[in-house]
Amino acid sequence: MVVSRDVTVEEQARRAREDLVASVSHELRTPLTSIIGYLDLALDDDELDPATRERLEVAERNASRLLELVADILAVSSTSREGFGVDLDLRPTDVSAIVRSAIESIALKAHDHGILIEAGDLPTAHALVDGRRVRQVIDNLLSNAVKYNPRGGSVAVSVGNEPRSITVVISDDGPGISASEQARLFERFFRGDAVRKSSTHGSGLGLAISRDLVRAHGGEITVHTAAGEGATFTVRLPRDPRETP
Repeated sequence: MVVSRDVTVEEQARRAREDLVASVSHELRTPLTSIIGYLDLALDDDELDPATRERLEVAERNASRLLELVADILAVSSTSREGFGVDLDLRPTDVSAIVRSAIESIALKAHDHGILIEAGDLPTAHALVDGRRVRQVIDNLLSNAVKYNPRGGSVAVSVGNEPRSITVVISDDGPGISASEQARLFERFFRGDAVRKSSTHGSGLGLAISRDLVRAHGGEITVHTAAGEGATFTVRLPRDPRETP
């Protein structure tokens, strides 16, 4: 028995969505580049008082991170559905330091949402990684854990040392993900039914990009979850991607 189905409409809708994302991203890149340029000029002023300089540096860092996200969205929209190429700048790095920095950055948002982040003393965990890309993955996972957690919930973060790899585990008390949706969790633009019906906004790209970045390192990202039971994401990174078969 042979079964066929015309998917022309679905394919046209997918392409239209990706074209829209690419177009919007292109439009965002130009003003962001201008903003960063003028911030750099302002920071070159030697007469800035320390408080003003600190605020401008925060604005410059966040504008730069937003520009990086736009670049990733463009990369996603311009390549196949199987992933996108990533150029890694591999350097010896303490992954725990990256995690601590990411926690510090989201601490205020977590406090505003009534979310407690529990990390304790994270052990030193050295690996050959692209620190900027790993930070992007951790930022995505922490942001989701805080964003989808109910007020009063908590997020647990841990870093583990293994002989040939480093693991970062992020668990939350959120609504969890149903079994029927877990298979699509890392698909581009996918957002679960419960999320789409809520007031929480998102692009549905964060987990897809995170998976591709982790795989580019020769690692893997997995999730253990169930509806109503929260979610635990585990990122496993090899200590040296060059030794990964």
